[in-house]
Amino acid sequence: MPGRFANKISSMSTWAGLLKIWPDIDYGYNISPGQTIAAFRSPAGKAMRWGLIPHWSKEFSSEYATFKARVESIHEKPAFRDAWGKKQHCLIPMLGYYEWNGPKGDKQPYFIQAADKKGLLVAGIYDKWGNDGLYSCTMITRPADKEIQYIHPRMPVPLSLEQAKQWLSADSQDRQNFLHKLTSPQLVHYPVTREVANALTNGSRLIEPIEI
Repeated sequence: MPGRFANKISSMSTWAGLLKIWPDIDYGYNISPGQTIAAFRSPAGKAMRWGLIPHWSKEFSSEYATFKARVESIHEKPAFRDAWGKKQHCLIPMLGYYEWNGPKGDKQPYFIQAADKKGLLVAGIYDKWGNDGLYSCTMITRPADKEIQYIHPRMPVPLSLEQAKQWLSADSQDRQNFLHKLTSPQLVHYPVTREVANALTNGSRLIEPIEI
């Protein structure tokens, strides 16, 4: 499951009718948990913290890794179950995401994106915390497609345009089954520079393929 992704997207024409108003945030090639990202509850996007803070939390805390949520257990985990139960769905757009593979201390990063390179929409949920109304979100994950399982056993849940519309409208009654069994768009993956491990690095060079 990604701990980094790229949201510098040159064109999302496929989703132009769905994602109409983008929030004013920083877009780049090395987004990490805790940063503010674009998330869509409707055609108007919202700036949200990547890493969900449940509404009932007494204080802001980054102690727990709430930037990802397993579809199999999202309904029962304390941090996520209220947002899940209220169907507080969102869409998180990205150019693609990074995963690492290899022995500890010598892991090789890979960039994973749609084969057409036009971006991905992944399923998420959000919550609103505190008097100032801090919005935050998490990506939902499922077992990875077999083509990329050797890199990492989990992946975010990518949605087609019609699936994304369903997700926002909460049409599906059995939402876990809906997300678990979706057919992914065709994905491509390739090794990239290890510079991406440094959260302070940025730039398009991070998604350029390298030889290993």
